[in-house]
Amino acid sequence: MMNNSLKQLLLGLYKMALCDNQFAAEEMAMLYQVGREYGVSDEEVNQAVMDDTFTLYLPETIEGKVQLLYRFTQMAWADGVIVDEEKELLKQTAIRYGFLKENTDAIVEFLIEKVKNKI
Repeated sequence: MMNNSLKQLLLGLYKMALCDNQFAAEEMAMLYQVGREYGVSDEEVNQAVMDDTFTLYLPETIEGKVQLLYRFTQMAWADGVIVDEEKELLKQTAIRYGFLKENTDAIVEFLIEKVKNKI
């Protein structure tokens, strides 16, 4: 059985994938890959993203927050393009995670650079 925080992670990644109004095959593949990394089948991933009770999982540690923002950035980059809507969603998520608004541009650009370079 999938725990609530993993379900929320998958839903957050799905939301990021839909942000640009195009759901690329690479994005779905990444969503399944993340699920498999946590021992979740593709069917369980499908069931999780069909749940309409999405709430944002808020990690307690800075490391956890950065790790999830990195995952969301990976999803945004899965199709090889990051559009303004995806950047804005990343910034909004960073703010929800407690990062200062004035730092979000730099945080998002840093994460995008790391994801592009597979670091």
